[in-house]
Amino acid sequence: MQYGVPSVAQTIALSLADIPGLADPTSVLRQDVASVLKALVPGWHSVAPHTLELTHLSGGHSNLLLACATAEAPEEKVVLRIYGVGTELFYARDDEIKTYRALAELPLGVGLVGLFANGRVETWIDGRPLTAFEMREPALSVSIARKLRALHDVDIPQGQKTYALDKVHHWFSLAQARYTEERVDWVVFGRDVALATELVAAVPSPVVFGHNDVNCGNVLLAGGDIVLIDFEYSHANPRGVDIANHFTEWCYFFPHTRPELGDPAKYPTAAEQRRFAQAYLGEDCEAAAVDELLLEVLVHGLVAHLHWALWAFLQAATHDGTFRYEDYALDRWRMFAAQRPCAIEAVAKRTEQRLATDNVGNQASN
Repeated sequence: MQYGVPSVAQTIALSLADIPGLADPTSVLRQDVASVLKALVPGWHSVAPHTLELTHLSGGHSNLLLACATAEAPEEKVVLRIYGVGTELFYARDDEIKTYRALAELPLGVGLVGLFANGRVETWIDGRPLTAFEMREPALSVSIARKLRALHDVDIPQGQKTYALDKVHHWFSLAQARYTEERVDWVVFGRDVALATELVAAVPSPVVFGHNDVNCGNVLLAGGDIVLIDFEYSHANPRGVDIANHFTEWCYFFPHTRPELGDPAKYPTAAEQRRFAQAYLGEDCEAAAVDELLLEVLVHGLVAHLHWALWAFLQAATHDGTFRYEDYALDRWRMFAAQRPCAIEAVAKRTEQRLATDNVGNQASN
């Protein structure tokens, strides 16, 4: 028993290249999977390896996911999540499990069955990921906004840390040492980190419990409802970072395009942003509150870009897979550069307004 759930010390040495071998009913890997499931899943203590129905679930870059069922009860599924090698660099596993355990106790559709040495077993949600086109549909976008607000309102004690900005500063130091290709000028990148840090300080955004990775693959349509999944990067964060990153995800994962390259033209329009913000804040919110939230999104979005750019540079230094992490890193850095002038102008305008208000107050007091 660990973190209040069943656990075993066994490791499953399974990588993406091993997936085809799982079809062999006599394979050692299939036996390892069966052993873990027998120990952790209630009612599966007598399951035989050859009766398992294992399906690789696509979508995750950090972990390997398998849908698992038995031939006797194919509708009773669980998800086997095997942690990716080196993912400890990107999030503290102990904190992540504690967070996931806390989320499992809330009505969010999250369920934790048990833990093994390099992964966990989760409850199955009977649904499907949204497509990139569906995520931008008005009704679904409003539903996502409301679900994200519900998550942001969750009270999970983590202090008032700003996860993304803290990671940007930490990963920046690591990336300079580990990623040595000439495609990135770390002096220039460092200036961008300093600028983003200065700008977000001028536009505070309430710290919430953020998902931090709301893309179409992490939003399930289940029984007519929306369910957010995959909470590896969930942590305390300014709400502007979480919403800004979701808006950026509108640009990715379209059919017949390279997944690591986004289309800036797909970023939500001003009207689409306001619709999302209004649904997030509540239909009776004032226009000024919507304006304030969207200012937070614009400015704190710079941190989101740097966060995922550095994440990808570090992944590029250690991974040699089909996803081109380096190109994704450079793409997010380009999006940062495109958004930077608007953020600088918005902060300057905010500063002028505050100075003018302060001057009026001082004159009135005199």
